[in-house]
Amino acid sequence: MATIVRYVNPGSAGGNGTTAALSGANAAYVSWQSADTAEGTDLTDSGGDIMQFNMAGTTTDTTFCTIDGWTTNVTSYIDIIGDFVDGIYSTSYYRIAPATGAAVHCYEDYVRVSKVQFVTATGTNSHGFYVVQVTNTNNDIRVFNCLFLSNSSTGDALRVRNNVSADYCNIEAWNNVFYGWTNSTNGYAIYNGSNAGNGKFYSNTIHNCRIGIGAVYSNNSIAVNNIMNSCTTNASGTFAAGTDYNATDDASIGYTVTGSGNTHDLVSQTFNFVNTT
Repeated sequence: MATIVRYVNPGSAGGNGTTAALSGANAAYVSWQSADTAEGTDLTDSGGDIMQFNMAGTTTDTTFCTIDGWTTNVTSYIDIIGDFVDGIYSTSYYRIAPATGAAVHCYEDYVRVSKVQFVTATGTNSHGFYVVQVTNTNNDIRVFNCLFLSNSSTGDALRVRNNVSADYCNIEAWNNVFYGWTNSTNGYAIYNGSNAGNGKFYSNTIHNCRIGIGAVYSNNSIAVNNIMNSCTTNASGTFAAGTDYNATDDASIGYTVTGSGNTHDLVSQTFNFVNTT
Protein backbone atom coordinates (compact mmCIF):
# COMPACT_ATOMS: atom_id res chain seq x y z
CA MET A 1 0.00 0.00 0.00
CA ALA A 2 1.24 3.45 -0.89
CA THR A 3 0.16 7.03 -0.29
CA ILE A 4 -0.24 8.98 -3.52
CA VAL A 5 0.36 12.68 -2.88
CA ARG A 6 -0.97 15.44 -5.09
CA TYR A 7 -1.03 19.22 -4.55
CA VAL A 8 -3.77 21.80 -5.07
CA ASN A 9 -3.21 25.55 -5.13
CA PRO A 10 -5.68 27.96 -6.80
CA GLY A 11 -2.76 30.30 -7.44
CA SER A 12 -1.16 27.73 -9.72
CA ALA A 13 -1.08 27.99 -13.49
CA GLY A 14 -2.25 24.36 -13.49
CA GLY A 15 -0.25 21.18 -13.85
CA ASN A 16 -0.40 17.48 -13.02
CA GLY A 17 -0.30 18.12 -9.27
CA THR A 18 2.85 16.11 -8.53
CA THR A 19 4.63 19.08 -6.93
CA ALA A 20 3.63 22.22 -5.02
CA ALA A 21 5.12 24.45 -7.73
CA LEU A 22 2.90 27.14 -9.23
CA SER A 23 4.03 26.77 -12.83
CA GLY A 24 5.25 24.10 -15.21
CA ALA A 25 3.96 20.66 -16.16
CA ASN A 26 4.35 19.34 -12.61
CA ALA A 27 2.66 22.30 -10.94
CA ALA A 28 -0.17 21.96 -8.44
CA TYR A 29 -3.72 21.47 -9.65
CA VAL A 30 -5.55 24.78 -9.85
CA SER A 31 -8.69 23.56 -8.04
CA TRP A 32 -9.98 20.73 -5.88
CA GLN A 33 -12.33 19.78 -8.69
CA SER A 34 -9.59 19.55 -11.30
CA ALA A 35 -7.60 17.30 -8.98
CA ASP A 36 -10.58 15.04 -8.27
CA THR A 37 -11.45 14.76 -11.96
CA ALA A 38 -7.90 13.94 -13.04
CA GLU A 39 -7.05 11.51 -10.25
CA GLY A 40 -10.32 9.65 -9.72
CA THR A 41 -9.52 5.93 -9.83
CA ASP A 42 -9.82 2.57 -8.07
CA LEU A 43 -7.76 2.97 -4.91
CA THR A 44 -8.43 -0.59 -3.79
CA ASP A 45 -6.59 -2.47 -6.56
CA SER A 46 -3.01 -3.82 -6.47
CA GLY A 47 -2.84 -3.80 -2.69
CA GLY A 48 -4.64 -0.51 -2.26
CA ASP A 49 -3.56 3.13 -1.98
CA ILE A 50 -4.42 6.27 -0.04
CA MET A 51 -5.03 9.36 -2.19
CA GLN A 52 -3.77 12.46 -0.36
CA PHE A 53 -4.53 15.95 -1.64
CA ASN A 54 -2.53 18.75 0.01
CA MET A 55 -4.42 22.03 -0.33
CA ALA A 56 -2.68 25.39 0.06
CA GLY A 57 -2.53 28.94 -1.23
CA THR A 58 -3.94 32.41 -0.67
CA THR A 59 -6.05 32.49 -3.84
CA THR A 60 -9.70 31.45 -3.43
CA ASP A 61 -10.79 28.15 -4.99
CA THR A 62 -14.02 29.32 -6.65
CA THR A 63 -14.87 26.03 -8.42
CA PHE A 64 -17.61 23.83 -6.98
CA CYS A 65 -16.23 20.32 -6.34
CA THR A 66 -17.94 16.94 -6.64
CA ILE A 67 -16.02 14.06 -5.05
CA ASP A 68 -16.98 11.23 -7.37
CA GLY A 69 -15.56 8.58 -9.71
CA TRP A 70 -13.48 6.66 -7.17
CA THR A 71 -13.45 3.17 -5.69
CA THR A 72 -12.49 3.30 -2.02
CA ASN A 73 -12.56 1.14 1.10
CA VAL A 74 -11.66 1.37 4.78
CA THR A 75 -7.89 1.31 4.14
CA SER A 76 -7.88 2.92 0.68
CA TYR A 77 -9.47 6.31 1.13
CA ILE A 78 -9.31 9.93 -0.05
CA ASP A 79 -7.51 12.23 2.38
CA ILE A 80 -7.90 15.98 1.85
CA ILE A 81 -5.56 18.07 4.01
CA GLY A 82 -5.67 21.86 3.98
CA ASP A 83 -3.27 24.36 5.55
CA PHE A 84 -5.78 26.09 7.84
CA VAL A 85 -4.47 26.29 11.42
CA ASP A 86 -5.82 29.26 13.41
CA GLY A 87 -9.50 28.51 13.97
CA ILE A 88 -10.27 31.93 12.47
CA TYR A 89 -11.22 32.50 8.84
CA SER A 90 -8.25 33.83 6.91
CA THR A 91 -7.36 34.51 3.30
CA SER A 92 -3.86 33.35 4.15
CA TYR A 93 -5.01 29.72 3.88
CA TYR A 94 -6.72 27.51 1.34
CA ARG A 95 -10.46 28.02 1.11
CA ILE A 96 -13.12 26.76 -1.26
CA ALA A 97 -15.64 29.54 -1.81
CA PRO A 98 -17.69 29.47 -5.02
CA ALA A 99 -19.35 32.77 -5.88
CA THR A 100 -22.72 31.03 -5.83
CA GLY A 101 -23.99 27.58 -4.89
CA ALA A 102 -22.49 24.79 -2.79
CA ALA A 103 -18.81 24.24 -2.09
CA VAL A 104 -18.44 20.42 -2.10
CA HIS A 105 -20.71 17.44 -2.78
CA CYS A 106 -19.41 14.02 -1.72
CA TYR A 107 -20.51 10.75 -3.35
CA GLU A 108 -17.73 8.54 -2.05
CA ASP A 109 -17.74 6.15 0.92
CA TYR A 110 -14.31 6.66 2.50
CA VAL A 111 -13.22 10.27 2.72
CA ARG A 112 -11.33 12.36 5.28
CA VAL A 113 -11.22 16.15 5.24
CA SER A 114 -9.15 18.30 7.58
CA LYS A 115 -7.92 21.89 7.87
CA VAL A 116 -10.11 23.22 5.05
CA GLN A 117 -12.17 26.43 5.03
CA PHE A 118 -15.62 26.07 3.46
CA VAL A 119 -17.35 29.35 2.55
CA THR A 120 -20.66 29.80 0.76
CA ALA A 121 -22.38 32.99 -0.33
CA THR A 122 -25.57 32.96 -2.40
CA GLY A 123 -27.71 30.40 -4.19
CA THR A 124 -30.26 27.74 -3.31
CA ASN A 125 -28.94 24.79 -1.26
CA SER A 126 -25.52 26.38 -0.95
CA HIS A 127 -24.17 23.78 1.46
CA GLY A 128 -20.58 23.69 2.67
CA PHE A 129 -19.70 19.97 2.69
CA TYR A 130 -22.66 17.85 1.59
CA VAL A 131 -22.52 14.06 1.81
CA VAL A 132 -25.07 13.29 -0.88
CA GLN A 133 -24.75 9.55 -1.26
CA VAL A 134 -22.83 6.55 0.02
CA THR A 135 -23.17 2.95 -1.15
CA ASN A 136 -21.39 0.86 1.50
CA THR A 137 -23.00 0.37 4.92
CA ASN A 138 -19.52 0.28 6.48
CA ASN A 139 -18.52 3.64 5.02
CA ASP A 140 -16.34 6.05 6.98
CA ILE A 141 -16.37 9.83 6.46
CA ARG A 142 -14.45 12.16 8.78
CA VAL A 143 -14.43 15.97 8.89
CA PHE A 144 -12.18 17.64 11.45
CA ASN A 145 -10.26 20.83 12.21
CA CYS A 146 -12.21 22.69 9.49
CA LEU A 147 -14.00 26.03 9.38
CA PHE A 148 -17.46 26.60 7.90
CA LEU A 149 -18.53 30.18 7.18
CA SER A 150 -21.74 31.31 5.50
CA ASN A 151 -22.46 34.72 4.06
CA SER A 152 -26.27 34.36 4.05
CA SER A 153 -26.41 31.29 1.81
CA THR A 154 -29.55 29.14 1.83
CA GLY A 155 -27.79 25.98 2.87
CA ASP A 156 -26.29 23.95 5.71
CA ALA A 157 -22.63 23.86 6.71
CA LEU A 158 -22.10 20.10 7.12
CA ARG A 159 -25.03 18.25 5.60
CA VAL A 160 -25.59 14.49 5.46
CA ARG A 161 -28.61 13.22 3.59
CA ASN A 162 -27.97 9.88 1.95
CA ASN A 163 -30.05 9.41 -1.19
CA VAL A 164 -29.76 5.60 -1.15
CA SER A 165 -32.44 4.51 1.29
CA ALA A 166 -30.91 1.09 2.00
CA ASP A 167 -27.57 2.46 3.19
CA TYR A 168 -26.38 4.74 5.94
CA CYS A 169 -23.62 7.24 6.38
CA ASN A 170 -21.14 6.80 9.21
CA ILE A 171 -19.77 10.29 9.74
CA GLU A 172 -17.59 11.77 12.47
CA ALA A 173 -16.99 15.50 12.81
CA TRP A 174 -14.83 17.08 15.50
CA ASN A 175 -12.92 20.26 16.33
CA ASN A 176 -14.70 22.25 13.63
CA VAL A 177 -15.84 25.88 13.81
CA PHE A 178 -19.21 26.88 12.32
CA TYR A 179 -20.68 30.37 12.13
CA GLY A 180 -23.09 32.51 10.16
CA TRP A 181 -25.49 29.79 8.96
CA THR A 182 -28.60 31.81 9.75
CA ASN A 183 -30.92 31.46 6.76
CA SER A 184 -34.51 30.38 7.43
CA THR A 185 -34.55 27.76 4.64
CA ASN A 186 -31.83 25.55 6.10
CA GLY A 187 -29.34 27.13 8.46
CA TYR A 188 -27.96 24.05 10.19
CA ALA A 189 -24.35 23.92 11.28
CA ILE A 190 -24.65 20.11 11.26
CA TYR A 191 -27.59 18.39 9.57
CA ASN A 192 -27.72 14.62 9.96
CA GLY A 193 -30.73 13.81 7.84
CA SER A 194 -32.79 11.06 6.25
CA ASN A 195 -31.01 7.69 5.94
CA ALA A 196 -27.97 9.41 7.36
CA GLY A 197 -27.30 6.86 10.06
CA ASN A 198 -24.48 7.05 12.55
CA GLY A 199 -23.26 10.57 13.23
CA LYS A 200 -20.69 11.35 15.92
CA PHE A 201 -20.13 15.03 16.60
CA TYR A 202 -17.48 16.01 19.15
CA SER A 203 -15.92 19.26 20.38
CA ASN A 204 -17.32 21.55 17.68
CA THR A 205 -17.80 25.29 18.20
CA ILE A 206 -21.06 26.58 16.70
CA HIS A 207 -21.91 30.28 16.72
CA ASN A 208 -24.74 32.33 15.22
CA CYS A 209 -26.56 29.57 13.32
CA ARG A 210 -30.28 28.97 12.96
CA ILE A 211 -29.87 25.40 14.25
CA GLY A 212 -26.67 24.02 15.75
CA ILE A 213 -26.93 20.23 15.41
CA GLY A 214 -29.95 18.45 13.97
CA ALA A 215 -30.73 14.75 14.24
CA VAL A 216 -33.43 15.39 11.71
CA TYR A 217 -34.97 11.94 11.40
CA SER A 218 -34.20 10.61 14.90
CA ASN A 219 -31.23 8.60 13.72
CA ASN A 220 -28.18 7.48 15.68
CA SER A 221 -26.55 10.84 16.25
CA ILE A 222 -24.27 11.38 19.23
CA ALA A 223 -23.20 14.89 20.27
CA VAL A 224 -20.55 15.38 22.96
CA ASN A 225 -18.65 18.43 24.21
CA ASN A 226 -19.99 20.93 21.66
CA ILE A 227 -20.47 24.67 22.25
CA MET A 228 -23.63 26.17 20.73
CA ASN A 229 -23.69 29.94 21.13
CA SER A 230 -26.07 32.61 19.80
CA CYS A 231 -28.10 30.05 17.84
CA THR A 232 -31.85 30.30 17.28
CA THR A 233 -32.13 26.59 18.17
CA ASN A 234 -29.14 24.81 19.66
CA ALA A 235 -30.02 21.23 18.78
CA SER A 236 -33.10 19.49 17.45
CA GLY A 237 -34.28 15.90 17.16
CA THR A 238 -33.68 12.73 19.14
CA PHE A 239 -30.06 11.83 19.85
CA ALA A 240 -28.57 8.50 20.85
CA ALA A 241 -27.47 7.53 24.35
CA GLY A 242 -24.13 9.03 25.31
CA THR A 243 -25.01 12.51 24.10
CA ASP A 244 -23.75 14.75 26.88
CA TYR A 245 -21.36 17.50 28.05
CA ASN A 246 -22.68 20.08 25.58
CA ALA A 247 -22.93 23.76 26.50
CA THR A 248 -25.04 26.72 25.40
CA ASP A 249 -25.81 30.30 26.34
CA ASP A 250 -29.55 29.52 26.20
CA ALA A 251 -31.72 28.08 28.96
CA SER A 252 -32.08 24.77 27.11
CA ILE A 253 -30.00 22.60 24.80
CA GLY A 254 -33.16 21.64 22.92
CA TYR A 255 -32.70 17.98 22.09
CA THR A 256 -34.12 14.68 23.33
CA VAL A 257 -31.79 11.84 24.27
CA THR A 258 -32.78 8.18 24.05
CA GLY A 259 -31.38 6.33 27.05
CA SER A 260 -28.67 7.67 29.34
CA GLY A 261 -27.01 10.99 28.71
CA ASN A 262 -27.26 14.79 28.84
CA THR A 263 -26.92 14.95 32.63
CA HIS A 264 -23.75 17.04 32.37
CA ASP A 265 -24.95 19.60 29.83
CA LEU A 266 -24.40 23.26 30.75
CA VAL A 267 -26.99 25.92 29.93
CA SER A 268 -27.18 29.71 30.40
CA GLN A 269 -23.41 29.97 30.03
CA THR A 270 -21.34 32.99 29.07
CA PHE A 271 -18.65 32.30 26.49
CA ASN A 272 -15.75 34.70 26.23
CA PHE A 273 -14.30 34.24 22.77
CA VAL A 274 -11.07 36.03 21.93
CA ASN A 275 -12.74 37.57 18.87
CA THR A 276 -16.43 36.77 18.29
CA THR A 277 -16.53 38.49 14.90
